[in-house]
Amino acid sequence: MRLRRLMATGAIAATLAVSGLAVSAAPSLAATSTASMNCSDPRYLQGSAGHHGVELRCFDARFRVVATCQTFDHRITYTHYGTIVAPGGTSIVWCDLGANVVAPLWEYV
Repeated sequence: MRLRRLMATGAIAATLAVSGLAVSAAPSLAATSTASMNCSDPRYLQGSAGHHGVELRCFDARFRVVATCQTFDHRITYTHYGTIVAPGGTSIVWCDLGANVVAPLWEYV
């Protein structure tokens, strides 16, 4: 059920993004770009099996990196959440095999 909801949410967000409309999340789930927090630039990763991911290091608060992933054929967009880490730590998240990270964000936890 959660997967269906994530897929539906991702599809709606992708459709709105293509049409130029903004999408906003509830405050408790809101993710933010790294520009508004003392963070390093996202570092894109590729695993040995071909998985794509991203890592991020932030210094102001506990956080986790959030990746919007999209399949190579652009049919499915979904969200994966990285490890929760303390300030100064590095959070890492991976997309499923056959998908790229299209939008790395972070969120306080």
